[in-house]
Amino acid sequence: MTAQLLDYRLYQDRKPGKLTPAQKAGLAYEAKVLAGPLFDLDACTFHPALKFESRQGLWEYCIPDAMALNDRGDIVTIIEIKSRHTQDAWKQLHNLYLPVVRVLWPRKHINLLEICKDYSPGVVLPGKSEIVEDLASWVEKAQQVYGVYPWSGR
Repeated sequence: MTAQLLDYRLYQDRKPGKLTPAQKAGLAYEAKVLAGPLFDLDACTFHPALKFESRQGLWEYCIPDAMALNDRGDIVTIIEIKSRHTQDAWKQLHNLYLPVVRVLWPRKHINLLEICKDYSPGVVLPGKSEIVEDLASWVEKAQQVYGVYPWSGR
């Protein structure tokens, strides 16, 4: 597999079609997160466009909501933002973003983090997870489990 980090403007130039009320609410929450807790992280990139070669040999793109680099530069945290805590974020982070980012930075440790507004402990994830209390401290350390950071938007 081959992968490249592209100019973030690819995401900003997209013109979405009609959005459902739930999608609009999700994008509004995402904007709050990007302007709130993620904005406070020192080395956080919003909507990095990643180009990768698929198993079929085609060039495809994926755009995580954010990626943060720790102060030492040896840990990358891939971040997915969701209004509701579901298995969707876990699947996106593990099955799409993680393999691409591993190709980009094979020597860096990669953390996976979901930020959600409505956290439900009843949602069963396919792997181990933990609730993140302190976002800034969590992204600075190599984590061994999937992180969930519930943030109400206030």
